Amino acid sequence: MTRLLRTGLVAWLLSFTLSLMAQVTTADLLGTVQDVTGAGVVGAKVTVTNLQTKDTRSVVTSETGDYTFTLLNPGEYSVTIEATGFKTYHVGAVQLAAGDRARVNGKLDIGAASDTVTVEAGTPALQTDSSAIVSGLTEKAVQDLPLNGRNFINLAQLSPGATEGPPNGLTSGTRPGDRRASVSISVNGQSDVINNQLIDGIDNNERMVGTIAVRPSVEAIAEVRLQTNAFTAEVGRTAGSVINIITKSGTNAFHGTLFEFFRNDKLNAYPFQFGARNAKPELRQNQYGGSFGGPILRNKTFFFGDYEGFRLVQGNAPTTLTVPTAYQHNHPGDFTDVGGPLITSPDPLGIAYLGLYPLPNVGANQYVGSRNRIQNTYTTDLRIDHQMNQSNFFFGRLSYNNAYTLTPGIFPLAKFAGITVDPGGNAGTFPGPAQDNAFGAQFNYVHVFSPAVTNELKMAYSHVLLLSNPLNNGTNPNQAAGQPNINIDDNTSGLAPVTVTGGAGLGGGGVFVPVLDKDHNYAVSESLSYIKGKHSIKTGVALVYRRASNFQSASGQGTWTFASYQALAQGIFTSVSRSNVLVSPHYRMWEWSAFAQDDWHATEKLTLNMGLRWDRYSPFTEAKGLIANFDPYQVAIQVAGVNGVSNSAGVKNDWFDFAPRFGFAYTIGKGTVLRGGFGLSFFVNNYNSTASLQNIPFVATFGPCSSTTCASPYTRLANGLPLPVAQSITNPTGSIGNAVDPNFRSTYIEQSNLTLQHDFAGNVVTASYVGMFGRHVRRNFPDIDAPPPNTSSTPNTLRPFYSQLPNLTGVGMVRTDGSSSYNALQLSFERRTKKGLTMGGNYVWAHGLDNAPGNSGNGSAFGPYPGQANVIDYGNSDLDLRHRVVFTMNYDLPFARNAKGMEGMLFGGWALNILNVWGTGMTYDISNGGTNVSNTRPGLTGGDRPNVIANPQVATPGIQQFFNTAAFQRQATGTLGQPLGYATQLVNATVGPLYERRNLLYGPHQRHLDASLFKNVKMHENVTLQLRAEMFNVSNTTNFSTPNSSFVTTAAAPTVQTNVNFGKLTSTVPSYNPRLVQFAAKLIF
Repeated sequence: MTRLLRTGLVAWLLSFTLSLMAQVTTADLLGTVQDVTGAGVVGAKVTVTNLQTKDTRSVVTSETGDYTFTLLNPGEYSVTIEATGFKTYHVGAVQLAAGDRARVNGKLDIGAASDTVTVEAGTPALQTDSSAIVSGLTEKAVQDLPLNGRNFINLAQLSPGATEGPPNGLTSGTRPGDRRASVSISVNGQSDVINNQLIDGIDNNERMVGTIAVRPSVEAIAEVRLQTNAFTAEVGRTAGSVINIITKSGTNAFHGTLFEFFRNDKLNAYPFQFGARNAKPELRQNQYGGSFGGPILRNKTFFFGDYEGFRLVQGNAPTTLTVPTAYQHNHPGDFTDVGGPLITSPDPLGIAYLGLYPLPNVGANQYVGSRNRIQNTYTTDLRIDHQMNQSNFFFGRLSYNNAYTLTPGIFPLAKFAGITVDPGGNAGTFPGPAQDNAFGAQFNYVHVFSPAVTNELKMAYSHVLLLSNPLNNGTNPNQAAGQPNINIDDNTSGLAPVTVTGGAGLGGGGVFVPVLDKDHNYAVSESLSYIKGKHSIKTGVALVYRRASNFQSASGQGTWTFASYQALAQGIFTSVSRSNVLVSPHYRMWEWSAFAQDDWHATEKLTLNMGLRWDRYSPFTEAKGLIANFDPYQVAIQVAGVNGVSNSAGVKNDWFDFAPRFGFAYTIGKGTVLRGGFGLSFFVNNYNSTASLQNIPFVATFGPCSSTTCASPYTRLANGLPLPVAQSITNPTGSIGNAVDPNFRSTYIEQSNLTLQHDFAGNVVTASYVGMFGRHVRRNFPDIDAPPPNTSSTPNTLRPFYSQLPNLTGVGMVRTDGSSSYNALQLSFERRTKKGLTMGGNYVWAHGLDNAPGNSGNGSAFGPYPGQANVIDYGNSDLDLRHRVVFTMNYDLPFARNAKGMEGMLFGGWALNILNVWGTGMTYDISNGGTNVSNTRPGLTGGDRPNVIANPQVATPGIQQFFNTAAFQRQATGTLGQPLGYATQLVNATVGPLYERRNLLYGPHQRHLDASLFKNVKMHENVTLQLRAEMFNVSNTTNFSTPNSSFVTTAAAPTVQTNVNFGKLTSTVPSYNPRLVQFAAKLIF
């Protein structure tokens, strides 16, 4: 019976002809036709014509004189209105963007139809019929504004409420999950990994990381549309924004481009140096390609295609490392030159590792080195549009990205057990080769049943392969050297990493690599739009099915730490640990959605937007049941499909995620509109590494332990490690890292806005209050089994689950009991193109709060005792940027605009483009960097927060002291740090004293000014050569990361700081570049 009901539900949904995505790829055009007295003209014929493809559609006005066109492709349209006894009314050019609901009213004069009144409308300036907050990037903005790396997402970050997201976040391009250019964007204080990415209105999401699947070339983008608040019911699956890329189609004229963008280090500024200035890092970057589009059959079939290549050689700033001396290099195991011992019983593996260090090239034991990072990518897109007749048209699109990245180590190549290896050498962030590919295919079909009824079908498939390998992948040097059980399979190949305190590390950076993410996504949506009088009704369903393979081990080869080079020579380590995933899960995920939307033009001035949306995001399953979870309520490990456990490892379904939407738009007077809206939006939680359900028995761990505490015979480096084997689920040893609360709930955001918009002669000013309130927000708890603050010598015995599972040493779990809030004033100004000048800008004043950090992989740490997080860990969010100002300008300089000959050649055709951004800094914590003083993290260091005993702010923050370092004090052992003014206040008897709030402080301001200068040279009537000079970070401003905030003290001297860099600015943000200069030539025809 249950199967029958489910089958019936699926059949009903599939037969219900409507889709989630219809509105966001196309536009609506509506209006009212009146006579000179203001009465509606009934039965007037309204015809719209696409000026590029000559596609025409016609409707007649209703009994109130209203008309509506739906599912119009973006582009430029003419509008013609005809009625018996009236002059023909003609609007010459109306520009429609995806998602627009544009209004063109007609006022008919009495006269002969052969007489025509022509009006030039341009682009409607005000949003008079929708409550949603929408920002659009036009083709001109995408093509002309200075765009670093030709990455369109940099322009999307300029929208009101948008920022660059967290530095080094999962979508930043600096993580092993995806080495392609950054697509990090945070909207209205929400995480960068929970946006809804669309391409031509259909799913373009990758679910492991939460990034964009296919990324078309800038040449292929007609526009980018962002919906950021009060969505209509057509769209959802997001807390931040709906980002919709609309690709170009061909027209009745052949058009194309050829381009080359070039930069190198010769004209660039020196990067900021914290010490003595080094030589500029090498840089060679080329982006080249072209596009071509036009008719296959005029007025019927059109094509557009493009190709873009990218080649990068990028050096890093030289790094200084401490290495063994030349004497030690030539006499392995002999440290007598520095007063050390001669090792009489050396460890053969330790000596082999010591042989990988290069000879010093500065002083007695310093090595200064840098090696170049290489990236080669290409992107191609093809789109075919065909109009069968006035009632049927379709398009198909193919897109492909391919990116290869190689990040080498610092040390030169060397021999290890006869194998040539890259030793690494503190090689930075995730060194090694990476391959990132994406493919997308889409089919879109529109059928017009009648002027009032239109249907749209969409189908799409995307495939994403993200693969990062360690250095020396595919070789087995440790096995060749005789070290047992290290290189045991393909996923543990390469040189195992070692770290030397006070020295340089070796190995392939394999702590979190290899990483494999392979996604297959299938999407279908079906939509119907129906016009009835003053009502524009849309309903629909959509389905996305995802298959994903994922593999990632933490230290699959093992990772060793040594106290010194002498200890390495002896093979005596202070710590070793290993974690191996024993399987490669193949996940399955379904995303269902349905909606109904009614846009009611209630009066001439008032439009109501009313809708209801339903989403169902199934918990992911694994094809063979190779996932396991921890149930904290039964205190037991549960394996999918075993002993009655569900195939989702006990994680429950949410079937009742209904999201009402309501909004209004009211025209107060000529040129002024008041809009507002409220709605819920449910969204998915990505199945990244913290929620992968890769747990015991499918994960094997060893350690951490030292040479004195590891089980025999694994007490020396050469002795290797035991083979990873599956553990018992009834009495597990070690930690469980990737559990999901069985009562996991769907997260949703309550969205609201109130917006006032006014048109000053084509200059539009908008003021909005924007509110976002998260409910059941995902939180990544590092250990729900943490003991409370204590002074016990056996803290593990105080863990909540100790009596049932005494060998368990931690449970990392994802829960949905967090909450968040974001309140903002968003002001924006837009000047439509007039006399060659286009300008825009916005200012945002915002405040975000939450108790759910870290959803993009690098957020602030939880309080040391997660059980108190709901009560006392609600603080400034990781993305709480209080102030942000954006300004953009495109200006066709007025010199010699109509000049001919040499004067026109030299002085005409110049254009200036400017992009300027300023914002306040990111939030950060002060945390104990040495001992875990509260004793809530047995076996681990730091993580808790000290007492705040004074105002941490300073009058003039600087590089050497960014905050008041004397404002903090080590708390008493076994307690949580207390904030200023709360030393004795108790929240309740069980929680105890308040401690330092999360994200108490704010980092340095961030700013950049980019500019470009064009010279357009007319080569022929339809051929222009565009010469471009572009400069990024014109003022050569350094954007610093948050200061060093690791508070290292001792119990004997709780205020004496031993971290010499505490409070200092010691690094720049990952996106920082010094002033860069780029030249380009672009042939436009």
